[in-house]
Amino acid sequence: MLKLTFKLYIKVWMMGLIKRVTWILLTAVIGIAINNIAFAEKNEFAKQTESLRKLNKTPLIREENYNEYLQVDKELNSSYKSLSKLLDKDSRAVLKKTQLEWIKWRDDKCSKLQEGVECGTVGCYGLENDSCIIQVTDDRTEELQKFKLNIKDAISNKFEFSRKNKYVDHDYLKD
Repeated sequence: MLKLTFKLYIKVWMMGLIKRVTWILLTAVIGIAINNIAFAEKNEFAKQTESLRKLNKTPLIREENYNEYLQVDKELNSSYKSLSKLLDKDSRAVLKKTQLEWIKWRDDKCSKLQEGVECGTVGCYGLENDSCIIQVTDDRTEELQKFKLNIKDAISNKFEFSRKNKYVDHDYLKD
Protein backbone atom coordinates (compact mmCIF):
# COMPACT_ATOMS: atom_id res chain seq x y z
CA MET A 1 0.00 0.00 0.00
CA LEU A 2 2.81 2.34 0.92
CA LYS A 3 4.47 1.52 -2.37
CA LEU A 4 1.30 2.40 -4.31
CA THR A 5 0.89 5.69 -2.46
CA PHE A 6 4.50 6.62 -3.10
CA LYS A 7 4.09 5.87 -6.86
CA LEU A 8 0.91 7.90 -6.95
CA TYR A 9 2.66 10.73 -5.13
CA ILE A 10 5.51 10.64 -7.67
CA LYS A 11 3.04 10.66 -10.60
CA VAL A 12 1.14 13.61 -9.16
CA TRP A 13 4.38 15.40 -8.40
CA MET A 14 5.69 14.75 -11.94
CA MET A 15 2.44 15.98 -13.49
CA GLY A 16 2.72 19.16 -11.44
CA LEU A 17 6.33 19.53 -12.47
CA ILE A 18 5.42 18.97 -16.10
CA LYS A 19 2.68 21.58 -15.80
CA ARG A 20 5.09 24.07 -14.25
CA VAL A 21 7.73 23.40 -16.88
CA THR A 22 5.08 23.69 -19.59
CA TRP A 23 3.91 27.02 -18.19
CA ILE A 24 7.48 28.27 -17.94
CA LEU A 25 8.22 27.23 -21.52
CA LEU A 26 4.95 28.67 -22.77
CA THR A 27 5.64 31.94 -20.97
CA ALA A 28 9.14 32.07 -22.47
CA VAL A 29 7.84 31.41 -25.98
CA ILE A 30 5.17 34.09 -25.62
CA GLY A 31 7.76 36.50 -24.23
CA ILE A 32 10.08 35.87 -27.16
CA ALA A 33 7.22 36.28 -29.64
CA ILE A 34 6.16 39.58 -28.07
CA ASN A 35 9.76 40.78 -28.07
CA ASN A 36 10.14 39.89 -31.77
CA ILE A 37 6.92 41.68 -32.65
CA ALA A 38 7.98 44.74 -30.67
CA PHE A 39 11.42 44.66 -32.32
CA ALA A 40 9.86 44.37 -35.79
CA GLU A 41 7.56 47.31 -35.06
CA LYS A 42 10.45 49.33 -33.67
CA ASN A 43 12.53 48.45 -36.73
CA GLU A 44 9.71 49.51 -39.09
CA PHE A 45 9.27 52.74 -37.15
CA ALA A 46 13.02 53.37 -37.39
CA LYS A 47 12.91 52.83 -41.16
CA GLN A 48 9.99 55.24 -41.55
CA THR A 49 11.73 57.79 -39.35
CA GLU A 50 14.91 57.47 -41.40
CA SER A 51 12.93 57.94 -44.63
CA LEU A 52 11.28 61.07 -43.28
CA ARG A 53 14.61 62.39 -42.05
CA LYS A 54 16.11 61.92 -45.52
CA LEU A 55 13.15 63.56 -47.24
CA ASN A 56 13.25 66.51 -44.87
CA LYS A 57 16.66 67.36 -46.26
CA THR A 58 15.20 67.63 -49.78
CA PRO A 59 12.37 69.49 -51.47
CA LEU A 60 10.71 66.16 -52.27
CA ILE A 61 7.37 64.84 -51.03
CA ARG A 62 7.65 61.19 -52.04
CA GLU A 63 10.31 58.73 -50.92
CA GLU A 64 10.16 56.86 -54.26
CA ASN A 65 11.90 59.78 -55.99
CA TYR A 66 14.69 60.15 -53.46
CA ASN A 67 17.46 58.28 -55.33
CA GLU A 68 16.70 59.99 -58.63
CA TYR A 69 16.75 63.38 -56.90
CA LEU A 70 20.08 62.57 -55.23
CA GLN A 71 21.56 61.83 -58.65
CA VAL A 72 20.40 65.06 -60.33
CA ASP A 73 21.32 67.09 -57.24
CA LYS A 74 24.81 65.56 -57.26
CA GLU A 75 25.20 66.50 -60.93
CA LEU A 76 23.96 70.03 -60.21
CA ASN A 77 26.43 70.46 -57.34
CA SER A 78 29.26 69.12 -59.45
CA SER A 79 28.45 71.56 -62.28
CA TYR A 80 28.12 74.43 -59.82
CA LYS A 81 31.48 73.66 -58.19
CA SER A 82 33.34 73.25 -61.48
CA LEU A 83 31.90 76.56 -62.78
CA SER A 84 32.66 78.28 -59.48
CA LYS A 85 36.34 77.28 -59.72
CA LEU A 86 36.61 79.19 -63.02
CA LEU A 87 35.36 82.46 -61.51
CA ASP A 88 36.87 85.27 -59.51
CA LYS A 89 35.61 86.07 -56.02
CA ASP A 90 33.01 88.67 -57.11
CA SER A 91 31.61 86.47 -59.87
CA ARG A 92 31.38 83.52 -57.45
CA ALA A 93 29.34 85.71 -55.10
CA VAL A 94 26.96 86.60 -57.96
CA LEU A 95 26.67 82.94 -58.96
CA LYS A 96 25.90 81.94 -55.38
CA LYS A 97 23.25 84.66 -55.03
CA THR A 98 21.61 83.64 -58.31
CA GLN A 99 21.76 79.96 -57.39
CA LEU A 100 20.03 80.61 -54.04
CA GLU A 101 17.35 82.62 -55.87
CA TRP A 102 16.94 79.75 -58.31
CA ILE A 103 16.48 77.20 -55.49
CA LYS A 104 13.78 79.37 -53.91
CA TRP A 105 12.11 79.87 -57.31
CA ARG A 106 12.25 76.15 -58.13
CA ASP A 107 10.80 75.05 -54.81
CA ASP A 108 8.06 77.67 -54.95
CA LYS A 109 7.03 76.88 -58.54
CA CYS A 110 7.02 73.14 -58.06
CA SER A 111 5.05 73.45 -54.84
CA LYS A 112 2.46 75.67 -56.58
CA LEU A 113 2.33 73.19 -59.44
CA GLN A 114 1.46 70.41 -56.97
CA GLU A 115 -1.26 72.59 -55.44
CA GLY A 116 -2.81 73.07 -58.89
CA VAL A 117 -3.10 69.34 -59.55
CA GLU A 118 -6.35 67.53 -58.82
CA CYS A 119 -5.24 64.37 -57.08
CA GLY A 120 -8.00 62.11 -55.87
CA THR A 121 -5.82 59.61 -54.06
CA VAL A 122 -2.94 59.60 -51.64
CA GLY A 123 -0.99 57.51 -54.15
CA CYS A 124 -0.60 60.37 -56.61
CA TYR A 125 0.10 63.11 -54.08
CA GLY A 126 3.52 64.63 -54.62
CA LEU A 127 4.14 63.21 -58.10
CA GLU A 128 3.98 66.58 -59.84
CA ASN A 129 6.10 68.35 -57.24
CA ASP A 130 8.82 65.72 -57.33
CA SER A 131 8.84 65.38 -61.13
CA CYS A 132 9.09 69.15 -61.39
CA ILE A 133 11.94 69.36 -58.85
CA ILE A 134 13.91 66.69 -60.67
CA GLN A 135 13.33 68.10 -64.16
CA VAL A 136 14.00 71.73 -63.24
CA THR A 137 17.15 70.71 -61.35
CA ASP A 138 18.34 68.79 -64.40
CA ASP A 139 17.63 71.84 -66.59
CA ARG A 140 19.63 74.09 -64.25
CA THR A 141 22.54 71.67 -64.42
CA GLU A 142 22.53 72.04 -68.22
CA GLU A 143 22.47 75.84 -67.85
CA LEU A 144 25.48 75.74 -65.54
CA GLN A 145 27.31 73.53 -68.04
CA LYS A 146 26.57 76.02 -70.85
CA PHE A 147 27.85 78.90 -68.70
CA LYS A 148 31.26 77.22 -68.67
CA LEU A 149 31.36 77.42 -72.46
CA ASN A 150 30.97 81.21 -72.42
CA ILE A 151 31.89 82.54 -69.01
CA LYS A 152 32.03 86.18 -70.13
CA ASP A 153 28.35 86.14 -71.22
CA ALA A 154 27.37 84.18 -68.12
CA ILE A 155 28.96 86.81 -65.89
CA SER A 156 27.38 89.71 -67.79
CA ASN A 157 23.95 87.99 -67.51
CA LYS A 158 24.59 87.33 -63.81
CA PHE A 159 24.20 83.58 -64.31
CA GLU A 160 20.48 84.15 -64.84
CA PHE A 161 18.35 81.05 -64.87
CA SER A 162 15.64 80.22 -67.33
CA ARG A 163 12.13 80.45 -66.02
CA LYS A 164 10.88 78.42 -68.97
CA ASN A 165 10.26 74.77 -68.36
CA LYS A 166 7.52 72.35 -69.35
CA TYR A 167 6.78 71.78 -65.68
CA VAL A 168 6.48 75.40 -64.61
CA ASP A 169 5.24 77.03 -67.80
CA HIS A 170 1.58 77.29 -66.78
CA ASP A 171 -0.52 80.46 -66.63
CA TYR A 172 -1.30 80.09 -62.94
CA LEU A 173 2.42 79.82 -62.16
CA LYS A 174 3.57 82.98 -63.95
CA ASP A 175 5.87 85.24 -61.94
